[in-house]
Amino acid sequence: MGLSARLWGFALGRPRVLVVAPGATAAGQEVESALLRRGWPPALSPAGADLLVVVGDPGPELGGAVEVLWSQMPAPRARTRVDRPAEVGARLDAAAASLVDRGAQRRSADADGDPWIGRGAQPDGPDHEDHEDHDEHGHGGHGGHGDMEVAGLPMASSAPDRDGLELEALDVTLGPWLPGSPDGLVVRATMQGDVLSGAGVRWADGVTAAPRPAQLRALDAVCRVLVLAGPERDLHRARRARDAVGQQRPSASEQVSRLARDLRGSRRLRWSLRGLPAPQGTDVLDRLHTWCDVLDGAAPPEPVPPQAVAVALEGAELAAARLAVASVEVGPGEREPAADEGDRLA
Repeated sequence: MGLSARLWGFALGRPRVLVVAPGATAAGQEVESALLRRGWPPALSPAGADLLVVVGDPGPELGGAVEVLWSQMPAPRARTRVDRPAEVGARLDAAAASLVDRGAQRRSADADGDPWIGRGAQPDGPDHEDHEDHDEHGHGGHGGHGDMEVAGLPMASSAPDRDGLELEALDVTLGPWLPGSPDGLVVRATMQGDVLSGAGVRWADGVTAAPRPAQLRALDAVCRVLVLAGPERDLHRARRARDAVGQQRPSASEQVSRLARDLRGSRRLRWSLRGLPAPQGTDVLDRLHTWCDVLDGAAPPEPVPPQAVAVALEGAELAAARLAVASVEVGPGEREPAADEGDRLA
């Protein structure tokens, strides 16, 4: 084996994994456990991902977003789909093998008619399709109110803000895949300056999370907040605790108790989350502490209707809005029409 092949295999030995798992399923739990056992780190954007794992059969709207994510992943890359817990290990092994197989990567790129440097393998998914009308970062796009375009990209128009000033107004769509947000949740709003207005919140394809035990629901929320607010060490601990609870390990109770105690005492989290509005008259720090109480045995709060989440996002800055969504469990709501053709989903 030559030096370049050795370096190739070493660089991809711990692939960064992008997981799309709408709803809470046993297969999704097993994917998380398998990734933790293997030490494969999660990717927080398609640009930083080597491997795309799709759990279950996403509906047409979320499925379209999956194709956008795939189109934004640089080569070498691989993808797979998992339907049942028993097949997780074999699927991950096959995708990892394809990722380090330089010949397979080159042949796949040639079959797609793309330059080798720009495309990679696609072992388990459908043929690649370009989605030129999507935002390159994979976490929502911008569409103007008017019809102005520059180089084929829609530009913002202007509109009066709440203070009567004339500011640029951008239509933004966040989701149905976004770090710190449940897979399948879509937030659409107008951004004026640095704040959101006219927000709407809905579930893509009408999908909501399946029922889960209280501690797992709490750990889901804790992980969402920590993805955005850190620190990374606590996020890693929360994921380990969630895996231990899901696998019913003897160490789970101690892990969960220590995590709740440390999150309550974190000065960093108090400083960064206090005062950020959350739905139903709370702030993000209060919501995080409520989930810590659930970890210690308290009853979980009721899910927040999408309409109540939308109200809380009115006038919020983008970063604060994402934390507000992360801190709550969004319940089911009335099915809204799918996004217009010009909107961007990712």
